[in-house]
Amino acid sequence: CTVTLNDHARFGFIAEDMANVVPEAVELDQHRLPSGIDVSQTAALAFAGVGALLRRIEELEHTIEQMREVSL
Repeated sequence: CTVTLNDHARFGFIAEDMANVVPEAVELDQHRLPSGIDVSQTAALAFAGVGALLRRIEELEHTIEQMREVSL
């Protein structure tokens, strides 16, 4: 989501949308409705996601290298 604040574009998440994807990172109000996002949770999840992607890239690179060796 993009919001303009003091003539600067700001980016963020919508708590309702985040609740559908990562409910653990969403803070709820007294009515149990999404009211905010725990940024530390989203940062940790993003970091873990990057790590998983890097491991997958390494696996794919290894597979490609093995395929190249077989085709030689």
